[in-house]
Amino acid sequence: MEERSFRRAAERLGVTQPHVSQSLRRLEEKYGAMIVDRHASPLRLTPLGEVVFDSLRRMALIEVETLQQCADFKELRTGRVRIACSSERSISMLMPVAAAFARAYPKVELDLTLDLLLEDVPDALASGRADVGVLFQRLMTADLNAYPLVEERYLMAVPDAPEYASVGVPFNGEGVYPKATSVDLMPIAGLPFLCPSNHQERKEILSRALGIPVHAMPMMALKPGLRLPFVAEGLCWTVCQEHLIRQHELHRRCRFASLEDVLPVQTVVIAWNEHVYQSLAARAFCRMAADMIGRGGTQP
Repeated sequence: MEERSFRRAAERLGVTQPHVSQSLRRLEEKYGAMIVDRHASPLRLTPLGEVVFDSLRRMALIEVETLQQCADFKELRTGRVRIACSSERSISMLMPVAAAFARAYPKVELDLTLDLLLEDVPDALASGRADVGVLFQRLMTADLNAYPLVEERYLMAVPDAPEYASVGVPFNGEGVYPKATSVDLMPIAGLPFLCPSNHQERKEILSRALGIPVHAMPMMALKPGLRLPFVAEGLCWTVCQEHLIRQHELHRRCRFASLEDVLPVQTVVIAWNEHVYQSLAARAFCRMAADMIGRGGTQP
């Protein structure tokens, strides 16, 4: 019932809407009561439906754990690791790890299709939709454990044009950037700010900390890959997470300054749920990520 409609549920499962309706009807016949309130919009579970749904979810988790344990007895000759992460972070941070893991364990399937905001990763781990997840340490919940991977700053991105030369420097592998609070920001005072759609509050925070008016551009773009092109065209400035920049070629047409004195530096971790069985494959992937990223083997 996560989709709240028969149509979206059918699309997610790759079946027809009548098939979903028939499956639900069979469940209701089996348990002798209505499970879904069809008169509600969006659809919702009845009180009994909540009980049935929770029980079926726990039964499904037990089946998944049993399959994982059986796969482990085959010593990583088979198995599956479901990874919850944003697609941009998967590309920027996990690709070297995924490649090394695939070479080491060619029969183990890596599932990187769960493209989530970092804020949604804990729920994916808690619900059993993912085996491991990449998120900020501050988002960790009590049922999660993790290996730290890397510290990450927020960077101010401005156009690489002569009038903004005093604001920052080109993106560099050494990660050396002037602090935005220590440079002359007046050149960007009249330049619109392109805000990430899930962080509207940053406009006020930046204005107070940087001492310049921050005028929001009438546009929102969630991912850095959508924001940097507008910066490169000289239309605005924005904020990006440090390790999500390199993969985008247009970073070469931008300049950057560190916001470490304005926005908190985040610790990126790879996490798992302590209260469900973690397969040998999932444990191996977490350890490999910690070794390659967390200890400097493959810095993003």
